[in-house]
Amino acid sequence: MDLVTRAGTRGLGLLAAAVAAWGGIVAFVGPSFNFELGDTHEAWVWNKSHAIMHFAPGVAGVVGGLLLLAAVPWALGRLGALLALAAGVWFVIAPTLEPLWGTSGGGTSALYGSSGSTTMRVLEGIGYHYGTGVVLILLSSLALGLLALAPRTVVAAGPETEAVAEQRRRPIWPRHARHA
Repeated sequence: MDLVTRAGTRGLGLLAAAVAAWGGIVAFVGPSFNFELGDTHEAWVWNKSHAIMHFAPGVAGVVGGLLLLAAVPWALGRLGALLALAAGVWFVIAPTLEPLWGTSGGGTSALYGSSGSTTMRVLEGIGYHYGTGVVLILLSSLALGLLALAPRTVVAAGPETEAVAEQRRRPIWPRHARHA
């Protein structure tokens, strides 16, 4: 990978890890500063809903961000971006799917609502699920785009001819004269 791609994917990986860490921990620390959603009114409460909707995608997103941050081999960076993308999608769709695993008496989902003003309820939904997921999707998509444009080196199995070596040195996307 070239220097710009490596720096870009590392920066995106750091941001993705930070956003995913927020998404994974917000359900546990949010109630301590009156940022609560659904029936969660106490900080550091562990339940099935918190584990499935926050902790699991948070861990997946942090691991994906760290893989992007390391991104030494191209394939590892791509795996990290895909993992962060999956975590972002899960943050967005999990509130809709929460009734499938049946939390008792409500849950942390925006579908169950929360107390407080309309503005606070909107901010809680964005801070807990939707905003977190959309930002992770955006960051991982940008990283996948950078990785797709990065030149990849392929290790040849045997001795290569000069034509094969020349083809490996060419960029994947042809450059126009005005962009060179």
